[in-house]
Amino acid sequence: MAMTTEQKSVYAALGRVRWARMLVVVLALLLAVGAWPAPAHAADSVTLPTVKNFSAARFDVLVSVSVNGVTDFLFGKGAVQLPGKLQAWLGTNQTSVRTGVVQVGSAIYINTGSGWQRSQDVMLGGIQALPVAEQLQQLAAIADGIYRIGDVPVRGKAATQYQVQVSGAKVLQLIGDVSGLDDTTRELVSQLSYKYDFWIGPDGTLYQQNSFVSIPETTINGQAIPAISYNSLVTYYDFDDQTINVVAPI
Repeated sequence: MAMTTEQKSVYAALGRVRWARMLVVVLALLLAVGAWPAPAHAADSVTLPTVKNFSAARFDVLVSVSVNGVTDFLFGKGAVQLPGKLQAWLGTNQTSVRTGVVQVGSAIYINTGSGWQRSQDVMLGGIQALPVAEQLQQLAAIADGIYRIGDVPVRGKAATQYQVQVSGAKVLQLIGDVSGLDDTTRELVSQLSYKYDFWIGPDGTLYQQNSFVSIPETTINGQAIPAISYNSLVTYYDFDDQTINVVAPI
């Protein structure tokens, strides 16, 4: 599907306000730990079960971004090494180009085919230094609601799906140090609506998570930005594989 003129205008405007940096914040937070409206069916709020800590894992990711009802996709594979390390190669339905992304602490590296370049650092606060179990506990502590959706297997593994609702303002609170974000981006993040789904095994293994971010229609620097939704499905496997070693590419 070709990108429309309206989409190009929107993405250009988002670029001018460092939209890519905000998505790095969102993605890094989601991949490190792992907010939509309440489930359609009636459900009582429950307690999120404790998950097992892991030091490394590989993952598959599928991201969709919808602007005014037009959806584009990003897909890829990668590995996460805790705390605060991530590497992935990503593609989109817009181009055959594959983009490499590496995060080592606050440093972000991008490769669009012409070699690795270091992007501007993003400060993510202290949450990424915490074990996975404690990260989810902190997320649960600020949640507006936690729901048990039901038993849903992941890659043949038994798991139960839970849904967690969190406001953008509380996500900023969870991240802590957001000094690396400009005022405009910080204000936009605070307006977001987050929903996380976690698929957790009987033994506490975090097999999968889905993350949805709803961005309201707004105006930034005089540019009208339509309502946007961002959805990221991440499936983990190869837990604690000792061959996973994320390092800075340059």
